[in-house]
Amino acid sequence: MNGMPYEFVMNFDEDKYTSSFGERFVFGFKKLGKQIQNLRINKFGTINQSEFFLTLSNKKNLLVSINSNNPNIRITNIKLLNSPQKNNFQVILKKYLESSIIKEVTQYQNDRIIVIKLVHFDDLGYEENINMVIEYFGRNSNLVLTQEVNNNYVIIDAFKRVFANSE
Repeated sequence: MNGMPYEFVMNFDEDKYTSSFGERFVFGFKKLGKQIQNLRINKFGTINQSEFFLTLSNKKNLLVSINSNNPNIRITNIKLLNSPQKNNFQVILKKYLESSIIKEVTQYQNDRIIVIKLVHFDDLGYEENINMVIEYFGRNSNLVLTQEVNNNYVIIDAFKRVFANSE
């Protein structure tokens, strides 16, 4: 990669949107899907409250940032340090993401939403279908973890929780 630490970067800075943003997003999204599909997540690590990384079975890291200033997702070869401080959401992510297999990466209805479909095995060995939904809407970026139960999606947890009666 010519000495560059990042093989793939999808940046979602709202100030940089152009009329061709949709085309760039679809191209980058498809490239991301090809690189991480059918890989096992070996380790979940946190960098800070809104950034974490997944160490994949190909020894590369998938860095996910839902930081309101610069939301992005990237694949990197850099060895990242794991922060000892974790919030409840990150503990839940670790429980469901570690040892999962990435089955499919899709885009939701041509929008800036990436759905990473995972297969996770619970403590008894039963297969669970988990979805990591990453919404990239600038300052309102979010990550929602869902589980598929009888063709319905049950929300396990979300980084930013918005309730119907809040304004």
